[in-house]
Amino acid sequence: MSLIALGTSSDACLERIASEIEQLIPNEDVFCSLHRLVDGKLHYAAAPNIGDSYCSAIDELEVGEHVGSCGSSAFRRESVFVTDTESDPLWDGFKELALSHGLSACWSFPILSSYDSVLGVFGVYFGNKKAVDPDVTELIQRFCALASLVLARELNESKARELNKA
Repeated sequence: MSLIALGTSSDACLERIASEIEQLIPNEDVFCSLHRLVDGKLHYAAAPNIGDSYCSAIDELEVGEHVGSCGSSAFRRESVFVTDTESDPLWDGFKELALSHGLSACWSFPILSSYDSVLGVFGVYFGNKKAVDPDVTELIQRFCALASLVLARELNESKARELNKA
């Protein structure tokens, strides 16, 4: 993605990645979110079409098992596919929130660094219950690689600033 090469801000790059996925998945109510992992918590980074109230409610979400799709995905370091947020036990503490925002399914993908550490999570929500689709998951995983570049660049720039202060 040329935005990364041009040095565009991380937030703008992540917003573009989320928007692209929403446009590329045909005939679906698709809503994407990207989160950074900082000190064991997921911090909202981009979600172009998910309401601010939902993003605020899940900002600084603790990583762990049974913490929705995204918290579980970061914890497990693997993709998590919830096809029905209303009935899946991973969503026991969050299903009312999700359903009140029209989010009936959520697939989450860890965003991994080249060293396999978790940098964040890519959440893909659907307005209807949604079975796993291998073609869609492959597409999303390609975009996770782009998000990894963005978040790794951000982390490296942050470390460089810290070294320059010393």
